Amino acid sequence: MTAFSLATAGLVACGDDEPASGGTEKIESVEAWKAAFDFKDVTNATITFESTAEGGRSTHKYDGNKVCREYTSTGENGVSETRVSYTWYKPDEPYDENDPEMGSAYYYSYNETTKKWAYSKGRIYDMDTVDADVNDAIRDIGVQDMFDKFEYDGKAGVYKFKGTEFPDLTELKKAIVVFKDKKVNKVEIMGTYNYEYEEESISEDVHVTVTVTDIGKTKVNIPEDAELETN
Repeated sequence: MTAFSLATAGLVACGDDEPASGGTEKIESVEAWKAAFDFKDVTNATITFESTAEGGRSTHKYDGNKVCREYTSTGENGVSETRVSYTWYKPDEPYDENDPEMGSAYYYSYNETTKKWAYSKGRIYDMDTVDADVNDAIRDIGVQDMFDKFEYDGKAGVYKFKGTEFPDLTELKKAIVVFKDKKVNKVEIMGTYNYEYEEESISEDVHVTVTVTDIGKTKVNIPEDAELETN
């Protein structure tokens, strides 16, 4: 997810030392700031993306080796549509005897004809993880390296970008970062992105919000009839 990564991420079923109500902790060092963006050891979390560029919202729920994705978008008829999919990774289950190193992945989708969940099976090439989502949505634009470019607003309980030039944006209107429990909890960015397309210059307003919640608490339940089919 690049081309201003946050622009393409969205897609969906106090005091100066104390955090404001619902706000963020104050990060005291570069090392602590960077560590707050590291999710390599996090296996359970919920990540929500909202983007004007994609015109929708998506929520990815991670529960160990189970992932639920919910995409909400508005169709041409103006009606909001939601799609939900599940992936169940089984790294220790060989896809087939000829490929014992490759684990199995089950992909679940709802069958409108049978009114049941059905699955297809495939190889695990790249297992989706919380850390990969955070990387694509936040770290890829380098926010974890911008400790000195944000300042803490104790009254609002957020970190605000101090400058006007932000990666890939020609005009920055807003950039805030919120932390909770020593992890990044919310990143919100607004601005204007200019790009060339077939010799034409186009400006696009970008407003993207990425939130990370329920760290260590997120649960995913595969639909019962789909789960039974795999036994």
